[in-house]
Amino acid sequence: FHGDPHAGNILCDDEGTLCLLDLGLVGELSPEQRADVVALLVATFANESSSIARILLKMGTPTQRVSLMELRAEIDRIRAKFLETNRSAAELDSSGFVQEFADAAQKFRIKLASEYAVLIKAVATIEGIVRQLHPDADIVSLARPFVQSTFMHKFSPGDLFKEVASEVSTIGSLAHRLPTHIDQLLHDFETGNLQIRAVTPKLNALPWTLQQAASRISLSLFAAAISVCSAMVLVSALPEWPRYLLAGVLALMATTAWIVLFGWHFFRGQPVRLTPLMKIFKR
Repeated sequence: FHGDPHAGNILCDDEGTLCLLDLGLVGELSPEQRADVVALLVATFANESSSIARILLKMGTPTQRVSLMELRAEIDRIRAKFLETNRSAAELDSSGFVQEFADAAQKFRIKLASEYAVLIKAVATIEGIVRQLHPDADIVSLARPFVQSTFMHKFSPGDLFKEVASEVSTIGSLAHRLPTHIDQLLHDFETGNLQIRAVTPKLNALPWTLQQAASRISLSLFAAAISVCSAMVLVSALPEWPRYLLAGVLALMATTAWIVLFGWHFFRGQPVRLTPLMKIFKR
C-alpha cells in the first residue's frame, strides 16, 4: 500500500482512474498481518474486549508483563470514546480510533511492527482527503466490502485446511518431542540440576533498604552524641583553651555528620556520580 497518500500524490485522469505518484514510501502487510487487522476490526465492532486484547498481543511483541485486565479496561475506554459517543457512522473518526489503539499498545509496552505505523499514517491521510471531498462519507460502509472480502478469504475452505494441516503437523512434532523433554526434566530433578528462581524485585531491594536505614540511624545517633558531648565539654571544668579546642573539634565533627545526613536525605541514598565533577576540574 502507498505509505504517503497525500493529495499531491493522488491524481485522477479523464476516465476517473486514480493515479498514485511518488512510491518512495510503500508499506506491505503479510497475509497473517492483514488477517490480524481484519480480526481486530471484527472484534472491535463485536464489542469483544478480550479478543481485541489477545489480537493486540499477537500483532506485537510485549517488552514487559502486560496486565490483561488493565488492557481490556483501556480498550473499553477507547470503544466508549469512539463507538458509543459517535452515533452516526459518518461521524466516526477512524484514524483517531486506530491511533488510540496504537497509543494503547505503546502504553502497555507492546512493540508493534513498523508496517503498522506506516499503515496508521496512510489511513489518517486517506481519511482526511475523503472527509475533505465528502464530509458526510460513511467510512464504515465504504470499508465494509473490503473487510468482508478479506474475512471470507481468511476463512475459505482452502485456507482453513492449510491452517488445520499446519496445526496438526505442529502438534504431531510436539508430541514426538514431548517424551524426551519429560525425560530430561525428570533427570534434572533427580540430579538436583532443576532450579526454580522466584523474581521478586521489591524483596531483592529490601536488604539494601535496610542497610541504608541502619546506616542513617547510626549516623544520626553519632551526630546527636557528638553534639551532646560538645555541649558538655563547653560547660565542663577543664582549662579554658583545652576546653574550647575540644568543644570546637567535637562541634565540627557533629556539624559534618549533620551535613552528611542532610545530603543523604536530599539524594535519598543514591550514589553521587563524581565523574562529571572531575571533568569540570580537569577543564
